[in-house]
Amino acid sequence: MIEQILTGGNLLQAMHQVQKNHGSAGVDRMPVTKLSELMAIDREALVESIRSGKYLPQPILGVDHCLLLELLYRRIKCRETMRLIRKWLRAPMCINGKLCKRRKGMPQGSPISPLLSNILLNELDRELERHELRFVRYADDFSIYAKTEAEA
Repeated sequence: MIEQILTGGNLLQAMHQVQKNHGSAGVDRMPVTKLSELMAIDREALVESIRSGKYLPQPILGVDHCLLLELLYRRIKCRETMRLIRKWLRAPMCINGKLCKRRKGMPQGSPISPLLSNILLNELDRELERHELRFVRYADDFSIYAKTEAEA
């Protein structure tokens, strides 16, 4: 699985998607418009650091890791992919300019945030359907419709 993730075409497609969505700069304040330049220079080094297990996500701007990891373990059998996901989940948060350790919560603004949010929110979808509640969800934005406050 990790080899499919690390193909040049996949990395290029991911970069173009971030640029198309006008993604925000991270803690490093690098605008997405500079991604092409960075990938041209550092792509092979990035891929090799991931393959060798030495990749460390940069701090990111900041739902329960155990639950999320359990959902992931059911589907992902690639140890390297899971190791990379755990690293992203544990990347330090930047709060008021200071780095803080994180052992719970979801990373906001990391490259993997949309995927992790959708994996977890699919469980919410199933639970809402089980309770026959009406809802609308697009990516990680959602609205739940209930007749009474108690039902909500």
